[in-house]
Amino acid sequence: MILTAHNHNYQRTFPILSNIELPGKPIIKDGNSTSDYENPGAPIYVTAGTGGAPLQELDGQSEFVANQFAEIGFLNVNITTEETGKQLQAAFHISNNGTTMDRFSISKS
Repeated sequence: MILTAHNHNYQRTFPILSNIELPGKPIIKDGNSTSDYENPGAPIYVTAGTGGAPLQELDGQSEFVANQFAEIGFLNVNITTEETGKQLQAAFHISNNGTTMDRFSISKS
């Protein structure tokens, strides 16, 4: 997972790879609609810049973006390691009422 925060909104991509021929159209490695990725083979990019600055509106959604919101909130990340593998669980919550707007997990064996 690659975590950034400069844009003032929340966006999460599917696992994506760079597309040398068409840089604006990354290659979707796993378009899994369940958001539970096992050994995804590509990074998931998360922008979580929703901590209080004026939000930036979203105009449409790119095909490689799994979820996006222009809401004040926070990203909760939990990482566990066990003998059988490693897991990252993340959830984006809206600050004013705690509603979970997005969740995903990455498991590596």
